Amino acid sequence: MERDILMSATEAQAHGIVDLVTVKIEYIFIHIYV
Repeated sequence: MERDILMSATEAQAHGIVDLVTVKIEYIFIHIYV
């Protein structure tokens, strides 16, 4: 059970990092094209 919690936390962290990278890329693209 602890393992499931750990996996969920790791997955959530991974998704959070992906979201941050995506937002930064979109931000850069907006500033380049505008």
